[in-house]
Amino acid sequence: MQPVSIASDPSRDPLSHEPLLLNPEPTRPRRPGSPLASRRALPPFETLRAFDAIARLGGVRKAAQYLSRDHAVISRHLRAIETWTGTKLIRRTAAGSVLTEDGVRYHRDIANALDIIARATVDLIQRGDSGGTAKQPEAVSSGN
Repeated sequence: MQPVSIASDPSRDPLSHEPLLLNPEPTRPRRPGSPLASRRALPPFETLRAFDAIARLGGVRKAAQYLSRDHAVISRHLRAIETWTGTKLIRRTAAGSVLTEDGVRYHRDIANALDIIARATVDLIQRGDSGGTAKQPEAVSSGN
């Protein structure tokens, strides 16, 4: 019998070798400091974009307009990220939405991360093929 490589098993995560889940529950990192552990703690990217827009623009409706989404979608993203983190990020008042102290801190951190991603993307585009097309990978010989 041929040994089966865990890395080639489609039912397992190729990086952690743990079973893949269709709808994984948010988990806290198991090993502090592990890059994989910290990436597993990431909420969905759309929730980060929505929270960033809410924080920068001062409300769900303004964020929805900016992101060209329905305000109900942005509200769901906000609830999702609050559930994911277990922290209230926005306090709703008669005058509108106000970031909590944790929300201010979290927004500062994710805004820096989103800026880094945006700069890296712009740099990549500027360095990329001038025609704007993706470069095709070279064929790799299997030795046969």
